Amino acid sequence: MLVNIMVEAVGEAIDSVLSVYNCCKCDKCRMDIMALALNRLPPRYAVRTSGAALTRFTLSREQEKAEVITAIVQAVEVISQNPRHNDSPIKG
Repeated sequence: MLVNIMVEAVGEAIDSVLSVYNCCKCDKCRMDIMALALNRLPPRYAVRTSGAALTRFTLSREQEKAEVITAIVQAVEVISQNPRHNDSPIKG
């Protein structure tokens, strides 16, 4: 199975980042934060041949982990100022 391990990396890190911020943590805002963070990060594709987690192996460098955290923090700041949880249409 082909996977973008950045999705897993963001998913693993988002709770620790959100615990620091006084922001909305509803499902819609959480997914918006994840989507924006992932759009700021380069994709890292890998082939998964078993159920083993690839994230810890591939994102072993501290710099890579810091990039994931930074992208999430930036996304929290943007989404906190423009939440969509009230079901309003996206303004563009």
